Order: sequence, then structure tokens, then C-alpha cells
Amino acid sequence: MAPKRLISVTLVTYDSGRFIKRCLESVLSQRYPFKEVIVVDNASTDGTIDILEQFEGRCQVYYNEENMGFAAAQNQAIQASSGDWVLTLNPDVLLLPNFIQAVSGCRPVRFPGSGSVCGKLLTMTSHFEIPERR
Repeated sequence: MAPKRLISVTLVTYDSGRFIKRCLESVLSQRYPFKEVIVVDNASTDGTIDILEQFEGRCQVYYNEENMGFAAAQNQAIQASSGDWVLTLNPDVLLLPNFIQAVSGCRPVRFPGSGSVCGKLLTMTSHFEIPERR
């Protein structure tokens, strides 16, 4: 059995109040226990910060004083990470409960020379539900 590796999940927010709570809940409810979650907020003004404060005990949250752009903030999050692998997410993503478990088992066993893996993207409704017909 392969050793469990720490997965760092990184997110960048900017006025992501509509999405971020559901996204973080889906990340934190993953069945894979070896994870850290790092969020960098790019000076949101829409209430995102109030939502992120609710997750500070379970996530590392960094608040930038100005919007430094997505790439720079994502690099900031990656630099703060300590995992063996990094899973970069956008705030409008919801993960199925076994996502990290499934992805963490792919690379070394099935694709030893790979540099990255990606999950299958599914469409969801505006109410964050996956339609029966995918």
C-alpha cells in the first residue's frame, strides 16, 4: 500500500462570496484525511472575508491588502503550502467526497512519469447541484 501523502489545497478568492463557503465545505469534507487548505483573498469587498473568517480554524487564510492578481496570489498560496502535492482550485468548484482520495492514488501507480493530474469536470446547476444527466 502506498504511503499517504499530504495534499495542499490552494484557493484564491476575489469577491467570491457566492461560491466560497460551498467550495470550502466540499474540500473539508473530503474523505482523504491528509490535507491542508490554504486560501488567499485578494482584497474582496463583497462579504467573502466574513465567510472566510468562519474557516480560519480549519484553513490557513491570508488576506491581501490589495488585489495582486490570480497568478501572484496562487503562487503565494503554493509557497505557503507544505504538502507533497498541490491541488489548485477555483472558488466555484465543488469536489465529490472521494475526489482527493481518487486523485492521490493516480499519479505514482498508474502514471509514474506524469507531472499533473486533473479530475473530470461536471456541469452543475446555478443552485450547486449536479444534474441527474451528466
